[in-house]
Amino acid sequence: MSRTSRLLRLAQKASQANSRSISTNGKGLGGAAQQAVGCATTNGAAPAPGPNGTHAAFQQTRGAALAAQALKVEPQVEVVPEIKIDLFGAVSAAEAEDGIQPGVFKNVDGHRFEDGRYAAFTAEITEFVPKERQYTDPVRTLAYGTDASFYRLNPKMVVKVHTEAEVRRILPIAKKHGVPITFRAAGTSLSGQAITDSVLLKLSHTGRNFRNYEIHGDGSTITVEPGLILGEVNRLLAAHKAKGGHPIQYKLGPDPSSVDSCMIGGVVSNNSSGMCCGVSQNTYHTLRDMRVVFADGTVLDTADPISRQSFLRSHRSLCDGVSALARRVQGDRELTNLIRRKFAIKCTTGYSLNALVDFPADDPIEVIKHLMIGSEGTLGFVSRATYNTVPEWPNKASAFIVFPDVRAACRAASILRDETAVDAVELFDRASLRECEADEQMATLVPDILGADPMAAALLIECRGRDADALQASIDEVNRALVRHGLPFGAKAAEPKALETYPFSFDTKGDAVWRRRKYRVRRGQDPGTFYYSVLDNGITSEEYWRVLDAADDLSFALFYYTGAASRAGMSYSGAVLGTPDGAWPEAHADRISAALDRAGIKLWELSRVDNSACGGAPLGLA
Repeated sequence: MSRTSRLLRLAQKASQANSRSISTNGKGLGGAAQQAVGCATTNGAAPAPGPNGTHAAFQQTRGAALAAQALKVEPQVEVVPEIKIDLFGAVSAAEAEDGIQPGVFKNVDGHRFEDGRYAAFTAEITEFVPKERQYTDPVRTLAYGTDASFYRLNPKMVVKVHTEAEVRRILPIAKKHGVPITFRAAGTSLSGQAITDSVLLKLSHTGRNFRNYEIHGDGSTITVEPGLILGEVNRLLAAHKAKGGHPIQYKLGPDPSSVDSCMIGGVVSNNSSGMCCGVSQNTYHTLRDMRVVFADGTVLDTADPISRQSFLRSHRSLCDGVSALARRVQGDRELTNLIRRKFAIKCTTGYSLNALVDFPADDPIEVIKHLMIGSEGTLGFVSRATYNTVPEWPNKASAFIVFPDVRAACRAASILRDETAVDAVELFDRASLRECEADEQMATLVPDILGADPMAAALLIECRGRDADALQASIDEVNRALVRHGLPFGAKAAEPKALETYPFSFDTKGDAVWRRRKYRVRRGQDPGTFYYSVLDNGITSEEYWRVLDAADDLSFALFYYTGAASRAGMSYSGAVLGTPDGAWPEAHADRISAALDRAGIKLWELSRVDNSACGGAPLGLA
């Protein structure tokens, strides 16, 4: 068999395996992981009903006509694929539609082909979801085929859901027919979490649909539904404080730049963080309770003790598996330390594995609850969340301090982290400063960013205080730390500035800088190009130095890595050179050589990726 045929067969198997997950947004579970954490099963027994419907699996009635429509998956007959090459040079296989075997689920070239399962799924949900809330036409499916990211998957079908009860009925039907489901709230995700080529469940947020809330006491806790906008919730808390005369203003911990667009459903499902909240005030660390719908229609309300006990009984196998997994991880000191170290860094990629070490193994409900955070809807649907809010101190001040190079800025960030109680520090690299130069208000506030050095960088620093005295004490602490270490200031190395050149601002000037941090994607100078930043990537401050050098226009970037292979008793180091086209940047040869010398790396040790054609099959596939 040819290499191409083998690769295609592997791709088809992977595609079929993916179709069995709950969601198609990149985090589907399979195998043992699914049994341990994912699709909850009842081991053949229906779960015991709880009070007020807090815990009951939806028992579906299967009509003979609908059962006849559900086609079973038969063994696949091998079909010789037609090889296609798209505009980007990607090789794929696509059989003609009339060559698809009945009863076989296929996803070829990003398109799902109907094998009867979608017809059966549609017929069943139409009993309680009217046709006007089911979109299959090419215009609306195209509109829902993208989110705030640069990716596209056109859904096979869009279903607008109005209530939790509808979700509870839809999920078991989707599970029965093997139809992948993806949830969508506002669709502000930046990496394609809210798109799918299968069925998209779009949360309705009109009227009271998924928009109920309850503020508890002085506002230190609030219960919200997934259709509320994050900024809207903060305004509700502000109104509650003003109306009740409470002494402290509270807000939700997460503060992403899309605060006035994103909804609670996405904030919980993506474990949203933001510009100032860092890790300590993200959803994982501030969520108190949740109400979640599992794939079998079971509802678990973690705020209801009776619901918790009922879930422990009806889903004992799942809970025992989670407890065993947590116990095993906590028993491995090296693994536990690794998880804690990694999750101390701002990151929204992958499941919240820190739940396995942060909570007792004999309390699986707490572990499951926190695993749901950031799972992007693959483990269940969160229909309600209760947050512990955080104080929004009225006294705050910001400073925008410019440094002649990014190394000095990164060193300053480490100093502020270790020696002060600063509330927020944001790094602006040279590319970000260039965006600021084009802003008249920013150029007026920080005039020396105009014509800054090629490697200049800046820190946007914010201090907060319960009162004016506490705020001033925090500002003084920051200034003393920066001066004590003799850091260089100013956008040009040849024209050093004093720290006093960049004073803290107590008025709207500081807000103007933070607003600039919330830049949007905008059209580039050339047609079809964009300036954009897709995701925040978290690294520790100790890792800043691992960028040896980089061209201002990013025509090359040189990275240094080092570490220790403890099991082998060895250490290692090296460098990686990255260029847009994979070619050696001859024009920067001397600069690269000098950077390597500083790191003690020989040129022949430089690692690179060979982008040339491969004569043999990779990974031994021949």
